[in-house]
Amino acid sequence: MIRLIVNLAMLVIGIAGFCAGIYFRNVRRDVGECLAPQSPPAPSAAAGRDYSAELFARPATAAPATLPPPDLAHMPPVKEWNQAYTRLRFYGWLERSNLDPEKRTRVEAILQSHAATVRSLDMEFRGDGRHEHRRKLTGQLTDAMRPVLDGGELAGFQQNLALEEVDRVMNDLGAALYSQEAPLTPEQSRRLTAVICESRTPADRAAPVLELSATDWDAVLEKAALFLSSQQLEAVRALATQRQFMLRFEAISGFSYRRALPGL
Repeated sequence: MIRLIVNLAMLVIGIAGFCAGIYFRNVRRDVGECLAPQSPPAPSAAAGRDYSAELFARPATAAPATLPPPDLAHMPPVKEWNQAYTRLRFYGWLERSNLDPEKRTRVEAILQSHAATVRSLDMEFRGDGRHEHRRKLTGQLTDAMRPVLDGGELAGFQQNLALEEVDRVMNDLGAALYSQEAPLTPEQSRRLTAVICESRTPADRAAPVLELSATDWDAVLEKAALFLSSQQLEAVRALATQRQFMLRFEAISGFSYRRALPGL
């Protein structure tokens, strides 16, 4: 009986040792494969375009400074983001325009096909050539819309392009005042938008896109005090302080908090 138990124990130990040997041999093989230098797998035809090669591949004989920038605007994640941004960007204008369903469908299709241009237009730029750059982009979008929209609709579209930054900050201000139970009336909103647009130099008023950075906030506060309540005026003052802080931050750091992605 004792001999049988000893034999069974030896058999179990032998099986366990055999299994452990196989396990550790596989571990050594897997670790070796992980540590060994590997070439990236070649993309299959079904996988589509290999965008990682555009972003990260660097030929050994070429200096990085001589390589062209990657075409990020056509990468699926960036393209989808631009299209989602464009839908949200023009939603309010489309609702206010009351276009018939067929025309609205055509307009939305045109906007989606020019989503990268829209996104590039709405980015904040610095430099002497920014107005010419934006005038070119607004011209491209206007020309694309011209066969679809009539004169009044096209003028509204162009105004929407020019006032994007102002409309965005007015939306933020309206939301902040609504949460404080001091909402702007439609008339107050219209007058404040006009004051922000006018409180800048004639050259800045003629720009294809009105820039908040060119706004004379002291003039805005002075004129807005005539038709806003004290609580509403304080919210505009807080907005002006925030914008002026961001401009000083960008001037000191050289970093734009809304800088466009390279290649857009």
